[in-house]
Amino acid sequence: DDDSQMKTREQDISMVTSSPSSPTEALNICAQPSPITASSVALAGVSFSTLRSVGSNVFFACRDPNNQGKSKISSIAGYPKEFTPLCDDVRSAVHEYGGGAYCIFEQQQHQHSITNNEESSEQEDIEILYTNFPTHELFLATKTTSQLNKKRLIYPNSETNKSSSSHTCRRFADFEVDTIHKRVYCICEDHHHSAPDGVVNTLVSISLEDGSLQVIAQGNDFYSTPVLSPDGTMLAYVAWNHPSMPWDCTEIRVQKLTPDDGSCDGEAILVHGNIDASLEDGMSALQPLWSPDNVLHYLSDVTGWYNLYTWKLDGPSNTAVYPLEAEFSSASQGWILGETPYCFLSDGRLVATYKAEDGTRLIVGTRKKGDGDALYDIAEFGRENLPPRSISNLCCTKTDNTLYFIGGSATEPESIWKWEDPGNPNSIATLALPSIEPTAIAPFRPFISKPQPITYPGKHGTCHAYYYPPTNLHESTNLPPDFKPPLLVRAHGGPTSQTSSTFRLDIQFWTSRGFAVLDVDYGGSSGYGRLYRQRLNGKWGIVDMDDCCSGAEWCVQNNLADGAKLCIDGGSAGGYTTLCALTFRTTFSAGASEYGISDLAALYVDTHKFESRYMDRLIGPLNDEFRPVYEARCPIRYTDQLDCPILLLQGDEDKVVPMNQAEMMFAALKKKGIPTALVVYKGEQHGFRKSENVCHCLNAEYVFFCRAFGLQAMACGDADTDDEILVMGERMER
Repeated sequence: DDDSQMKTREQDISMVTSSPSSPTEALNICAQPSPITASSVALAGVSFSTLRSVGSNVFFACRDPNNQGKSKISSIAGYPKEFTPLCDDVRSAVHEYGGGAYCIFEQQQHQHSITNNEESSEQEDIEILYTNFPTHELFLATKTTSQLNKKRLIYPNSETNKSSSSHTCRRFADFEVDTIHKRVYCICEDHHHSAPDGVVNTLVSISLEDGSLQVIAQGNDFYSTPVLSPDGTMLAYVAWNHPSMPWDCTEIRVQKLTPDDGSCDGEAILVHGNIDASLEDGMSALQPLWSPDNVLHYLSDVTGWYNLYTWKLDGPSNTAVYPLEAEFSSASQGWILGETPYCFLSDGRLVATYKAEDGTRLIVGTRKKGDGDALYDIAEFGRENLPPRSISNLCCTKTDNTLYFIGGSATEPESIWKWEDPGNPNSIATLALPSIEPTAIAPFRPFISKPQPITYPGKHGTCHAYYYPPTNLHESTNLPPDFKPPLLVRAHGGPTSQTSSTFRLDIQFWTSRGFAVLDVDYGGSSGYGRLYRQRLNGKWGIVDMDDCCSGAEWCVQNNLADGAKLCIDGGSAGGYTTLCALTFRTTFSAGASEYGISDLAALYVDTHKFESRYMDRLIGPLNDEFRPVYEARCPIRYTDQLDCPILLLQGDEDKVVPMNQAEMMFAALKKKGIPTALVVYKGEQHGFRKSENVCHCLNAEYVFFCRAFGLQAMACGDADTDDEILVMGERMER
């Protein structure tokens, strides 16, 4: 009843404001110390992205927590040697979320120097074009036979090169090189006027010789994914306008190019989509890619599911490759540039992945003979050939049919895998490069919790989530007879994104400390079709909040969690969901918001261009009609309804969710006397990259929730004591 809930909340507040005076005052639920410390999470391994091939070798972007979170370029054959200078950070900031920060190619005069039989540990005569963060300058680095990395500046920015007065502060990403005409096509985001409505996005080409820039397409609000046909005569790309996001309404276009200098030949051809359509009538088309014989492929959700289609300039167009009620898109579709959810083998076969109930499934398409509409004979492959259950970033070598991809499973972290004979039912993909060395992860194995996919009823329809049971609990004789574990509900960011069942050490950090974890794909998440994705339209702050609360309550009803020890956390949009759940519902007793949103109206006028009209779909435009809706869904306006502890964690350089959001919420909570703390991480943007900050963030949340629930916190195993990690009521800077 309400009285008992209020009494529980009062106890929670009393507990969180002070540490227990002795260990016996707090319940110890763990059998032994967990080896999965916050520092082991922060330093456990590298993260891979953006696989690209040259000859028989595959290159990738690699973010190393031991190098201040900077990204470098390395290769399968040469790892851990870096191809870019160690001081550089290969990272783009187009749309703020970046991606597509480099491309790699052979020097033109040596394009045919690599043979099928070469398996040398060093790749020769390779060039890489990349954008360096935070200057956003373009560099061209050359790998020579002397094994030296030379780089030269291709495009400077006026902020770092005052002599180049003609250059404004431009950002670049999504590179596609034309080696014949010595130019690169890419997305250019001009921040000469920094306000969202002053930022200009165009599709451009830049000379690799003198850095001169030519606009290829302009006039739309956004562009992405320029891809050049193998014969060099056509350039495909994606375009869309406000207020759409790329998963709402887009167009795929093809621009013909002249063979002599590669300049534009006439107007662009519309391949698929209509950016002027309403949200109800629109469709999203993404990820164009040419086959070796110049047939354009792309993803479209015209049927309600992202499926693969083909288009020919003088032939059958917009033909489905393999129609399914399943998503062929990647988890970060539309957010991160440079992703490759499908590719072509050197013999022309198509390889693609889609999301199934038992994990990712892979298809291999062999070209049919004849002139029929269907281009491929399709074969499916699953767990028997592909141990990873999550597969992304597909890439094939140019000289043989080896497929590389980033993959992981419930017990294996995301790493780089290879399948040397894709399509052969007797062959199996093998690990090519681990993100965490097996010896480093071995001590964690006894503590690993395996996710259990669940569906449960919510107020707005069926919901999806992964439940992780706690490990490392005391024997039942050492715990209260009615013991149920505390539960941490996690709300992902986006909100148009999704979670995954792939092994994540940050989740294992919690389960190895006796917490159950529920990782929720609330209504509005991607990966379940367009209708599920649109469930959040007009209802952000309601559907996501209710689905997280319903998930926690479902766990309590099924004896998977203690109803008095429910907490929630989330980052960015997940932080907003967290604050809404704590403000407008009584399900949770504590919560932590990482760079979360507390004032929607303030964010609407103080965010970056890419998301500046996002809320038009999620809530409505900020006008007289919808302003009351914005006010009704702003947690900061209803702190009088708050009565549970809240932890706020924020980077001071965040341009997506500015720091003033956390500061306003912190001030409002302190004014009301709600137990709270604000931790500000210097030099961090939207998401924490530095290992010391990742470590502190995890420890701070853990100490915070243990205090809230009267649990004995396990020794953090890091430099700070509990009181140094978190001081309640204070604004801490790290």
